[in-house]
Amino acid sequence: MDAKDFLDFFNNVMVAEEVKIFTLKGEEYSGSINRFQNFEKLAKELGTHPLQILWVYASKHKDSIATFIKDKKVYSNEDIMGRFQDLRNYLALGAAMVAHYRTLPKEHEWYLEPFGKIR
Repeated sequence: MDAKDFLDFFNNVMVAEEVKIFTLKGEEYSGSINRFQNFEKLAKELGTHPLQILWVYASKHKDSIATFIKDKKVYSNEDIMGRFQDLRNYLALGAAMVAHYRTLPKEHEWYLEPFGKIR
């Protein structure tokens, strides 16, 4: 795959589908007011940080991809491309969480100490 074909695939397949997934699943899981709501709710229930909850969810997709690579087959009825897209979406959510939680007051339960510089 040359650079142009890769960019076409990236923009027209991966990104386009990821935006659809964000729109549909985001509304279903969190509503439109707080996209981190489902992570924060479960984090409170379990006494942990929302990023830890996010990483558990993301790891499910990472593990599915690893199994696909190892066994060269998919065990569910969902195409493996969906796993890559879901994992990328969780990574984007995680980055957004970090950026947001760094802006909270130090007293806030989800506050994260800034480290380095976000661009």
